[in-house]
Amino acid sequence: MLNELLTESRQLVTRLEELAQAGDKLSRSGAKVLRYLADHADTVVTPTQLARHCQISTPAMTQLLSRLEQQALVQRWHAKADRRQVLVRLTRTGASLAEQSNATQKDLQQALQGSIPESDLHTTLTTLARVNTLLQNV
Repeated sequence: MLNELLTESRQLVTRLEELAQAGDKLSRSGAKVLRYLADHADTVVTPTQLARHCQISTPAMTQLLSRLEQQALVQRWHAKADRRQVLVRLTRTGASLAEQSNATQKDLQQALQGSIPESDLHTTLTTLARVNTLLQNV
């Protein structure tokens, strides 16, 4: 039963991410990068942090950032203190697309929440939190 719960959870997250891709303009990972950068606009973000967040390798993230940079959605530059360190931020176009993706995801979540009884959501949340706590203690 736990395996089915985890499978359903993964599928739910995947589907929500697919729907929030901002049309055909972005891959799922690309949309995740833009949303992460938008959520962390006031902090320094490195490709390694983005790779961890997206659960992909650093070389794969480098390729993804190259594509996003070619689309003028992100900008990379070298840190002044350490020229070996690469930093990433959204462009205005990227910020606009991230905002659109975030709004789509929020609308989807609200529509789903309105279709599922709150008691069911509470039970699911409580169960997932317990599983997460148990896994942290393993």
